[in-house]
Amino acid sequence: MFRGEVLLYTQDLAEAVASIEAWEIDPARCKRLAHRIPSAKVRVTDSFKEMKTCNKQFSLVSSDNHQSNFGREKEYCEHFDIFPDIFRLVMDPAVLILNVIPKAGPVAKRLSADLFNDRQLARRREFYGTETPENISIEEMMETYARLARESKFCVDWWFARRRTLFVHFLVISISKIR
Repeated sequence: MFRGEVLLYTQDLAEAVASIEAWEIDPARCKRLAHRIPSAKVRVTDSFKEMKTCNKQFSLVSSDNHQSNFGREKEYCEHFDIFPDIFRLVMDPAVLILNVIPKAGPVAKRLSADLFNDRQLARRREFYGTETPENISIEEMMETYARLARESKFCVDWWFARRRTLFVHFLVISISKIR
């Protein structure tokens, strides 16, 4: 979801899976994506709407969304709005790859002017249930993802995090249906 610019990360995923479907709302970005990854089935679509109507299931779902507020009215924030719909799209078992931001120092805030604005911090406070939305450990984040999984009848089997950029981390979560 939210494939955006074709980064090495997306190309790496395409090489590691039997098939890949990429969702992106911007037709120009879709064209570049289709050119750089010919094996991908590229869909010009709103990922949020697609999640609600898609009848396919996937063993790996990656959300490569913006790091702050986005959308026409800046109505979305990070990857928060994919829940709980994301659980409709996953096989049993499945792996989710999310971009998370535990914290962002002054350099990160200078590089990304809208990072940790008041609206984003309010959403982070609500989503993670924290009083420190600007500084959340991966372990604290995982409590939220485990709860969201349980509410959709999934459990977390394992997880790990790796730094992706100065302030963004990949959070890789393996889930399966609760038996």
